Amino acid sequence: MDVFSFTGAALLTSVVAYIGPGPGLSMLTALLGLLGTVLLAIVAVFFQPLRILWRKMRNGSSDADADAADDEQAEDAAGEGEDDADEVRSDA
Repeated sequence: MDVFSFTGAALLTSVVAYIGPGPGLSMLTALLGLLGTVLLAIVAVFFQPLRILWRKMRNGSSDADADAADDEQAEDAAGEGEDDADEVRSDA
């Protein structure tokens, strides 16, 4: 019985609370960032299988071929960066 009277008293009292523009906007920005992150993660999880299916349909190749092509592109990109770094070091 005491829990109900305490709850009723808490609801009947007026609470004067003010959140200024600074903390309010900070809280809103944090909540929007969190919401955006969660939505982006959900979209990424649901669209990944569709992306794989699209790649298979477009290329007509297996996953092994697509992975090998991706690895070759990554190696080419990494190799180009190393050559540029060597040229800079040799100039110094």
